[in-house]
Amino acid sequence: MSEIIDSGIMSFQQKQSYDYHMSLTHAGSYEIMLLDLDVSHLDPDFIPLSVNRLFYENDSFRTIFTRKDGETFQQVLKMNEQNNYYFDVIDQSREHYDGSRIEALLSTIGCTMSVSAGSLLARCAIVTFKNTMVRCVFFIHHVIADLWSILIIKKQFYAIYDSLFANQGRADGLMKKKYNMIDYARHQKEGYDLNGARSITYWHQKLAPVLMNPSYTPVNLNAEIKPGFDGADRSSTISKKLDHGDCGFLVSKIEGGLLTSIYQLLEKSNTGFMALFNTIFSLLPWYNGVFKRVLIASPVNNRLSSNLKSVVGLCGGAIYTYLDPDLSLTVSRLLSQAYFDILKSLKYTITDHHIFELDGQLLRERTDLFLNITSKEFENTIPERYYTGEAIQGKRIYYAMQCSVFEQEDHIGMIIGYNKEFYTRQEAAGIMDSVFRVIEILESAFDQPLSKPSDLIHRL
Repeated sequence: MSEIIDSGIMSFQQKQSYDYHMSLTHAGSYEIMLLDLDVSHLDPDFIPLSVNRLFYENDSFRTIFTRKDGETFQQVLKMNEQNNYYFDVIDQSREHYDGSRIEALLSTIGCTMSVSAGSLLARCAIVTFKNTMVRCVFFIHHVIADLWSILIIKKQFYAIYDSLFANQGRADGLMKKKYNMIDYARHQKEGYDLNGARSITYWHQKLAPVLMNPSYTPVNLNAEIKPGFDGADRSSTISKKLDHGDCGFLVSKIEGGLLTSIYQLLEKSNTGFMALFNTIFSLLPWYNGVFKRVLIASPVNNRLSSNLKSVVGLCGGAIYTYLDPDLSLTVSRLLSQAYFDILKSLKYTITDHHIFELDGQLLRERTDLFLNITSKEFENTIPERYYTGEAIQGKRIYYAMQCSVFEQEDHIGMIIGYNKEFYTRQEAAGIMDSVFRVIEILESAFDQPLSKPSDLIHRL
């Protein structure tokens, strides 16, 4: 075992959270963007070959390395009881990979993700060991995971999928683990081939008559937006801080008959829970005439559940779906365009659809209305610092978004937060009501009873 004695900025996904570890000595110099990476000083026998992949039981990452002769081996970056990170060899694999295809994959990711300085979308760390051995580790697992939701939409990206996984030809090296992301990606791909077009057609037929109802007045997205960021350019550093006191919350527990109805809708529609809610929630504000900006926090495990084999892409896993008319806020052109294409295929009148992967506090600063669907029981209370993105018990608290509807037996929690400067409590409550009203309209097509939305809303 080699103990790490020095490292740069590193990002680890722990228990579905982001946890940040920083070396004060090299914090600046070791934050290197993917395409700017200079590998000339690295040990040529140990060049990272593939991306990290989270495995289930431990807070660690699996990384594949290669030697000049083409042999590969896998290591896991772990943290021991003394909070020291180390590499633990777990598989002396003799597999051979096509290096040029991997390079093309990484280059494609770096180009298409349109990352900016400081972004978590593509980051690597240079790690120096006591024996002076140097390693370069890419922390872009979440980029690949998010790309999987795009793979089922845009078939031209299947080549990326194939170049990363096709040569593996065997079960995950981490045998008997609960989640197998490669199998999940394959299921997503197969699910789109079989059901993608049908699901898109279904939701267009079911949602368009509701969302395009003449009684809804679309908002002029080119109109002046009420200042909320001290007049600063929103593409620059935002000076306005949205703390807990600036937010209001509405909590609804979906349970009983409504949950049963949702199951029935999903069974008939052959799509996913978050596809349903993301579609409705993200589009309704326009047609209710109160749209400013919307954030949807999707359950992290949506991309891991084997039950979600035919989600059609409006479910983004760990992606935060952020709608804003300001095109300069786009972080990922690839993801933005893919989601935009889906929405256009549904023939909705929108300007653009942006994807952000930022820390919680920045998300709160940049949005005015956000939805979180979770299985965690809050008992009608919200942790004081939950929506400010601050740490609770030393960890980022995205863990509360980790369950999907298929893992529920009794309830689903639905939390709407709103910036009081932009939305009144009544407006936020009205949007929540509208979500359930759309569900009710959809449900009526199946002649199923549905509880009244007012019975489901719990005010804090």
